[in-house]
Amino acid sequence: MKPVLFYISDFSVHSYFFFLAIGFLIASLIGIVEFRKKGLPIKNFIDLAIIIVIFGMIGARLMHVVAEDIPHDVYCSKKLNRCGPDPNKLKKEGGDDVVKEFNRGEKILKFYMAYPSRIFNIFKGGLAYYGGFILGTIAALIFMRMRKMDMLFTSDTIGYGTALGLFFGRIGCFLNGCCFGYQTESFIGVHFPKGSAAFAELANAGIVSRARDLQTPPLIPTQLFEAFFALGLFGYLYFFLRTRKKYDGQIIIQFVIIYAIVRFLLEFLRNDNRGIFLNLLSSSQIISIFLIICALVLRAVIVRQGETDVSKDI
Repeated sequence: MKPVLFYISDFSVHSYFFFLAIGFLIASLIGIVEFRKKGLPIKNFIDLAIIIVIFGMIGARLMHVVAEDIPHDVYCSKKLNRCGPDPNKLKKEGGDDVVKEFNRGEKILKFYMAYPSRIFNIFKGGLAYYGGFILGTIAALIFMRMRKMDMLFTSDTIGYGTALGLFFGRIGCFLNGCCFGYQTESFIGVHFPKGSAAFAELANAGIVSRARDLQTPPLIPTQLFEAFFALGLFGYLYFFLRTRKKYDGQIIIQFVIIYAIVRFLLEFLRNDNRGIFLNLLSSSQIISIFLIICALVLRAVIVRQGETDVSKDI
């Protein structure tokens, strides 16, 4: 695990954002190639990619703020103007006024309401993929309509890049130690070291000790499961379905349905705090159901508009 990949002078380059950037660049190149093949203005796609990144980041942060739970007990020092999960560390740094302000499992919105400036501190973590996907999609649809772009073909192009971007994003999650799974005794288990997000959360749950333990017990690496699934999904969409698709829109429909189903199932293996509704489903599972419905509605609209050869497309 390597939450900070490297340093440039005093600036730390975090693994999660580094791999997100790589995913974005490669996804953009794929889009540029597809637009060039069809003779469409490349500038439109570049502008669209920038819009998706901006609103995707905003949406991912908003969903984290609104829907997720506090992953650990939070101690704060007004004297240091800083909060964290380890009160002893804060006291050693001069925070003799440290108090416990929030409990693990409370809605994280309570923390941000008390410390609103922390909302903008995204380099400390806190991005929810589905929030970025939803707001990024809305912004993309508005932009495509304004530029009078081919919405279905462009959406298919975005589908390839999103699948590949997910692969890189989840590799970043793995290096950061977030989005981890339940404990396991099987050979697939991965120990996350002290300093990782997984260790910090388990320490505050009382499962490991900061003073005694150097790593977590073996955990299911759900980040890697999703990463390699996303890579396989990209391969299926780009190298197989792209040359066989029956209509524009088929790629994005299949991407959304397949990813949402797998994400729904993977949520049962995850053990980080992300917000549970009615003690039954996580926010991501509820959104997965919603997205499957939206994809099926889009398919029905395409059928109604005259596409007849779609009966065996999914």
